[in-house]
Amino acid sequence: MPPFHPDHDCQFDPPTSNPVLANAMAESTLRTILAVPWERAYRAGCNNYGELATALSAISDALRMAGFPAPFTMLLMVRPYYSGPVGGPLTDQYPSHNINVRDNVPDMDVAIMDVNDYLTFARTRGNDTSPQYVRVVQEPGPWNDTFLSNGYQSLVWSLFVINAVIIAYGAYTLAYTLVTQTFAMDIRNAVFILGILSVASNSVAIPLRNASYLRMTMEQISSLLSSVAFYMLLYLWSSLLSQIKHDRTMLPFRCFLGFGALVAVWTLCIGLSWLNTWNSAPIAPLIKMTRYVTPITQTTVAALFCIVGYRFRMRRNQCRMSRETQHALTKLAWLSVMGFATFLLQAVANVMVSHYALLTNVTAVAIMYVFITLSFTIRGMAIVMVLGVRVPKHLGGSGGTSGIISSTGDARTSLARGAESMRTGSDTADSKAHLVRS
Repeated sequence: MPPFHPDHDCQFDPPTSNPVLANAMAESTLRTILAVPWERAYRAGCNNYGELATALSAISDALRMAGFPAPFTMLLMVRPYYSGPVGGPLTDQYPSHNINVRDNVPDMDVAIMDVNDYLTFARTRGNDTSPQYVRVVQEPGPWNDTFLSNGYQSLVWSLFVINAVIIAYGAYTLAYTLVTQTFAMDIRNAVFILGILSVASNSVAIPLRNASYLRMTMEQISSLLSSVAFYMLLYLWSSLLSQIKHDRTMLPFRCFLGFGALVAVWTLCIGLSWLNTWNSAPIAPLIKMTRYVTPITQTTVAALFCIVGYRFRMRRNQCRMSRETQHALTKLAWLSVMGFATFLLQAVANVMVSHYALLTNVTAVAIMYVFITLSFTIRGMAIVMVLGVRVPKHLGGSGGTSGIISSTGDARTSLARGAESMRTGSDTADSKAHLVRS
């Protein structure tokens, strides 16, 4: 392997000619295999495997001029941090950790080898410096066997199609309300817009390679947007429940929602910091703390969705209500179920990524990626298609127009009237009275 340039810019010095070695190589039809220890490449300023391969390709002409065959394969010697097959999609050296450096597919074939296996092979050679002839056989490997399989690819592209349908439906609904000037900017519709943006980010991420800078960034953004949207939805529901019946538990409930939103923002900041910092040692304690706090928060939020869904179900079972209100409560129950599922899937995925023992299992890593994409997809479906955009009822809207899931002043007044009628036991002739105890 030629020496690296001393400027730490991930560039090689031009190779010097070695007539004896070059003549021996020229007598064969073999190609040059360049063995590179990743630790040395990292010290030379290489950001990822793709950048290293580009640097090797840049000296192809110089190698031929020195009498060597053109480079054919990069043999990358790595020191795994855990046992199991190397080269999985969670390998830190796949994505770029610098927005100015591409993490493209390497320009040449890459063979990844445990550095300990290479050292064992080197010791058998002793002081022999003659050319070593080896045969490189291409095979998928355990990771590609799973991630490039028909079953996995079919599932991934099915989720992509579902996300595309969600975006099309959301865009059409939003455009219709804007054109007809029926769009109202309130919490409900703010949640809807965040949902569309989240699905759009997820749709950009799905077709990309798992370990790429852009995909990881889009997933982080999608996670933040969808999480904040659901926190806002829970806050809106807590406001409506407290108007129906005073509940002292709503204050700590809302405080935790604020904490959950802060955790979502914190997770994004830590994720982007790791992604844009190759040497993550200074933020390692923060990353470790995040790996514990985030899944705990997500599990708690999943439980909150169960509680809210149960309370709405109790309201429906205990009170006489109009068909419209019954439909609205059923919709809220479905949103609670979907919210519970997504936060639970996210919590499981975050627990998995925190345990190295699971990262050596190819199937477990594939399941983790499916959980992440599936959770974002369900969140988008819940917000965009189940919740939908609020259209004022007097303008003919039918998608969730009940005041039970609106944040407008007239809806709050209706809820207040319904709550007052429950307290006084009086009946009302207004067909929009929401909750009357039987």
